[in-house]
Amino acid sequence: VLTHLALTGMIKVKAQIGEIAKCVEDADPAIRDLARLFFAELANRDPAIIYNHLPDIISALTFDDSDGSSDGSSDEFAAIIKYIFGFIRKERQQELLVEKLCVRMRGTADSLAVHRQTAFCLTLLSYGSERMFARLRDSFPFYQDQLVAEQIYGMFAEIVGKLRKGLKADLGPQIDEFEGRIEQASGGVFRQPEDSSVGKAARPGRKHVKKVQDEEEDDLPTKPSSRPGRKPGKKVIDEEEEEVS
Repeated sequence: VLTHLALTGMIKVKAQIGEIAKCVEDADPAIRDLARLFFAELANRDPAIIYNHLPDIISALTFDDSDGSSDGSSDEFAAIIKYIFGFIRKERQQELLVEKLCVRMRGTADSLAVHRQTAFCLTLLSYGSERMFARLRDSFPFYQDQLVAEQIYGMFAEIVGKLRKGLKADLGPQIDEFEGRIEQASGGVFRQPEDSSVGKAARPGRKHVKKVQDEEEDDLPTKPSSRPGRKPGKKVIDEEEEEVS
């Protein structure tokens, strides 16, 4: 009945849509199914309706857990928002959403939890166009102060990965520059060492050290040996052992 009334414009969706979104992951299967049906029907009627009400939905779902008083779950938030974002398919809508979400991260009035949830929303976008990248890059001042938090930094690192996969290769230098700004804003403390190259690069270094040691041993003065075929370095050790005994 509620879905029918909303779709026919007999009741205003704005006032209750956030509360309905909370029911998408309700423990009662009947309530959960009805909530999902509501959004599916809403999207079929006009996908722009969900997009237009997305700020209200996000505001209703985000919670401040800094004092431990909230009974909200970050996992529940993630599941609900993933479902809702599944209806935001138009590139133009996602492009505008990048800037709107970045603006929400401006300043320190909200708690870290709220900024983290907003950053998670940003990771759900596709970043398949240069325009989306441009809006994200131009909005950097809005979220740069939040990059000192490890989880938020990790989410933006995930976004950089999406940019590398979704955009043309010739934009690589611009993505590198953007990644550098993220690293600088975070203080560089969260950057992980390169996966395989570090391990591979370390081995030649160890061999080089061993080689230098061998060369140093070769330079040591050695006495003539009565046992041919033994290496000079080994010879010194044998004779020193005999002198000790």
